[in-house]
Amino acid sequence: MLSLFIIGGPFMWLLLLFSLAIIYLIIKKGLDIFVKKDLSEEKQNEGVNGILFWGILSVVCGFLSHYSGIYLAVNAIRQAADISPQLILEGYASSLVAIIAGLWIFIISAIIWYIYKAKIHKI
Repeated sequence: MLSLFIIGGPFMWLLLLFSLAIIYLIIKKGLDIFVKKDLSEEKQNEGVNGILFWGILSVVCGFLSHYSGIYLAVNAIRQAADISPQLILEGYASSLVAIIAGLWIFIISAIIWYIYKAKIHKI
C-alpha cells in the first residue's frame, strides 16, 4: 500500500489530507446524528455536505494528477531520442494510481453521505 502511495506522486499527499478531512467529518457528524438525537434537522445537516464535497475534490485532484503526469511524460518523450513502449506504459500506469485513489475516496464518502442524509430525513 505504501508503494502505491509513493508511486502516486505528490498529489497523493493532497488525497491523504482530503481523506483525513472526510474521516473527521464522518466521525463528527456521525456523533451528531446517531448520538445527539435532540439536535434540530438544520443543525444535523450542517457539515454533512462537506463529506461529499471533499470526496468530489478527491476525484478532481486525482484527474489533475493524472493529466499533469501525462503532460510531463509527453515532454520527456519529446526530448528523448529513444524510449521503450514498456517505459511509457509504466509511467501511464503509475499516473492512474491517484485517479483510482480519488475515486475510492469519493465512492466511500458518497455512500456515507447518502446514509447520513437518509438518517437525517428519517428523523
